[in-house]
Amino acid sequence: HLILNRDGTKGLFKKDNTDDIDEISFSTPFDPSTATTVRSKTHDGDQRGGICAFGSNLDKLLYSSGGKSGSNVYEYSLNDTFDLSELTLDETHTMPQDTSWGNWFSENGNKWYSADLSDNKFYQFNLSTPFDLSSVDSTDSMSDGVSDSSSAIVTGENGDVLYTFHHSPHDILRYDLTDPYDITTATNGQNFGEKFNQDVGQYIHAPPWY
Repeated sequence: HLILNRDGTKGLFKKDNTDDIDEISFSTPFDPSTATTVRSKTHDGDQRGGICAFGSNLDKLLYSSGGKSGSNVYEYSLNDTFDLSELTLDETHTMPQDTSWGNWFSENGNKWYSADLSDNKFYQFNLSTPFDLSSVDSTDSMSDGVSDSSSAIVTGENGDVLYTFHHSPHDILRYDLTDPYDITTATNGQNFGEKFNQDVGQYIHAPPWY
């Protein structure tokens, strides 16, 4: 699980089935072959969930439990953009679904998306305060009929495209959203998983506003 900053020079890498998060730098932007590890941090408590950076300077981090510790999502403050030199736990959020896997915000922060591997659903949490998981106003969900739901990303120029990812059989599905940022309005599903001839991991993260 790799997320990048806007210019492709820094990233955070979450190793699967470990508690480690690596801070990565790229000598050539967006080129993984030029990546070096700056430092690593171990999160004590969970090992399988996804990470999500947010904030005006990308100096906030969400770390979801991925089932090891139920539905907890941990919110941290960073010293600077993708800087793990100081990682401060601000709050622990307990979400209503059983297992919080890959997670992501809408562009304006009014919605937060997650996945429940246990019931194969993708969840949309409507927030009364942007980027604040303690302000959940209502919750919606959708299922695309594929097992092992692990991540959902809303992207497109106007938030009108949804990608869903599945841990097994590694399917990636693309949908059009008739109502921007609302996953319950997904239509025209297309499966792109067969285009990958390898285990492509558990999470995808690259909306244009990131």
